[in-house]
Amino acid sequence: MKHFSLILFLLCTACHSPSRSPSITSFEKIAMEMKYTILIGETLDSQQKQAAERIIADTFDEIDTVFNNWNPDSEISHLNRLPAGKKVVISEKLATLFRQINQLTLLTNGRFDPTVEPLVQLWKTRLRNGKLPSEEELGKIHPAIGWKKVHIEDGLFWKDHRLTAIDLGGIAKGLCVDLLATRLEKAGYSTLFVEWGGEIRTVGRHPEGRKWNVAIAGITTLEMENQSIATSGDYLQAWTVDGTTYTHIIDPNTKKPLEVTPGSIASATIVAKSCTFADGLATALMLFHSAKEAAELVSALPEVRCWVAEQKGP
Repeated sequence: MKHFSLILFLLCTACHSPSRSPSITSFEKIAMEMKYTILIGETLDSQQKQAAERIIADTFDEIDTVFNNWNPDSEISHLNRLPAGKKVVISEKLATLFRQINQLTLLTNGRFDPTVEPLVQLWKTRLRNGKLPSEEELGKIHPAIGWKKVHIEDGLFWKDHRLTAIDLGGIAKGLCVDLLATRLEKAGYSTLFVEWGGEIRTVGRHPEGRKWNVAIAGITTLEMENQSIATSGDYLQAWTVDGTTYTHIIDPNTKKPLEVTPGSIASATIVAKSCTFADGLATALMLFHSAKEAAELVSALPEVRCWVAEQKGP
């Protein structure tokens, strides 16, 4: 990982350190190639454990079958293959998420835009081979990019361009964490710690009566209660071609990948009530010109905090 020159607040790696105790029941497994840790703040018997495990398994199954564009049979994958103008009924689950995306897109002036999926795939394919996309390749895809090319009305979905495709990778982990926490809370559990792939949501307090401790590696420890935390960073995937380092994050406005340069944002973390919101906003903050500019946006949002770091110069 790079060194940073400006740190307003920094989350290098989201990790947790809630202590195990007899009054905590833990669930830890791998789902969709990422580890999850779920802590319920009470001792569960075998029947209660099985019921909680069913809730967890059903939620991950829903994420896979509705929101996962890597699953060719998911609902989002079916929408991505639609021809231009064809209207189809979509699930209320997906429609609800699309409404949240509408709000994030407006809030971030288009920086959060999941229709960059065709560009993500093109740039990744070329960069992995040490090349840049040709102008001809980019020219075919550019008209398909933009959340305004997607329409949701009266339960129907359609798009203006056949190549328009949606990638929910910048928000799906947060959504899953929210769904897990909400469903377990509805099942009667009022003390929860839910983490998947580094995104976290807490419900209530630790059984010891204190807030949940969430460690920020090498920096500090947050005390969280009924809050979520999500992070995005340029260190997850990057390729260097002709002396320029490109990341996996595509700017919908420039239609180019975020470049790792002195002063560019290296990591962005959001603490908010909703993990879905925190995940999407953290993704968008990566595309601001500076940590100061990103922090100014967040400062106007009630009950939201940000941790942003810039790359250090040579």
